[in-house]
Amino acid sequence: MEGDALLLVEAESSIDEEEDAEGCAPYVQFCAFDGDMLRCEVSSNAYLTSDHLLDQAKVKRLEELGWSAPAQGRDDEDLSAGSTNFYLDLARNHADELAFMTVKALRDVFSVVHPVFLSVDKLAQDDEAAPDLGAPTPSNPQPSPDPDEPIAVYPKGREHLQALVDDALTPFLGRPPDHDEDGDIPVVRDGSLVFVMVLEGAPAIQLFAPLVCELTQPERAAFEVSVLNRDLSFIKFVATGDQVVAYLYLPAWPFAPEQLRMMLAIMTEKVDEVAGDLVARIGGRRAMESAPEADSPLDEAADLDDMDDPDDIDDPDESTLHPALMTLLQLDAESPGSVDPELAASVCGMDRDLILGLITAQGAQEIAWRQARDQALLAGDPDEADVCDHEMQHAARTTSLLRGALRVVVERELGQSSRESVCHETEPRRSR
Repeated sequence: MEGDALLLVEAESSIDEEEDAEGCAPYVQFCAFDGDMLRCEVSSNAYLTSDHLLDQAKVKRLEELGWSAPAQGRDDEDLSAGSTNFYLDLARNHADELAFMTVKALRDVFSVVHPVFLSVDKLAQDDEAAPDLGAPTPSNPQPSPDPDEPIAVYPKGREHLQALVDDALTPFLGRPPDHDEDGDIPVVRDGSLVFVMVLEGAPAIQLFAPLVCELTQPERAAFEVSVLNRDLSFIKFVATGDQVVAYLYLPAWPFAPEQLRMMLAIMTEKVDEVAGDLVARIGGRRAMESAPEADSPLDEAADLDDMDDPDDIDDPDESTLHPALMTLLQLDAESPGSVDPELAASVCGMDRDLILGLITAQGAQEIAWRQARDQALLAGDPDEADVCDHEMQHAARTTSLLRGALRVVVERELGQSSRESVCHETEPRRSR
């Protein structure tokens, strides 16, 4: 600040200016004078609207912070006589002290909970770019939010926060976000996959991204992760087991939609930038890439459909399902949910080994469809992902039904064994 420059920081207010309300919203202003001096003023009751008037407790708090009480009337203009506002004159090399006192006044006295509720006038000179304050910015410009979107909102609970997150990500994704079975939002962008999770028990959001899996040099991974954590702010990298993952936590009290979109853009950008270099340094493969030696998950699911002998899970060359499993699927297709564990056990001939084999097969099929769904999400094909998810759920229900059938068989076997034991023990002894 040079000469007689003035910097005004105002609190956002709900005052309707069109109603000609007397007074103004809370503000703090800085004025440069005498070459190296600054005067800082905090709005007093002489200027505040009735909604923001200071009571005795707040006046006392300002004085405790070090502000001088107003020294003259509203129409007085003698700077040397003091101010109509609470004020303080300090040399510019005490600017850090003024900044601290200003923050305390805005927070403790005027209850401004976050900088998004402040507006600043003339922070940059005309025709000049705004100063670089060190805030992270993505290289790709983000779509403009709805002009009616609130700057920040206090969530009323986890469900409310989840709804706020969904609304905030709709312009980012170009559509309402999809949720996986855990309720998280998978975001595929810039060659990376990031999950957006609303946490339980606290108003907070976690961004989670798998970077590298099946790494071949775990001892090297610890060093590389420490370098990333040293060089990159905001994102935390962790090596665990045979994979490297990235985390970013966002407090959501209040929740700021633009902050979520900005940090998600930075996260996806950095994950894509870092993952390829990490693979070159520590081995393994990017989490977005399929294992080269593995068959396509869709092919695996189709192969499992062709299994005939449930005791030979590794042999996918048979052309038909086992008759018992085919019978169960046909009965369920005719009347979904009508097949109970008792009927399933009867269809399987009360054969415990057969049921165990079918359970193993259906469990493997469920895994294959889950992998297929994840691959479809990564490829940006939500329709294919929905189909795979439907098949995965169907395989899971069939597995659950077979487990119920297994219980029926085991309980009957145990019951028969118990009855035979009781009959044997109670058989009359013959006398000699």
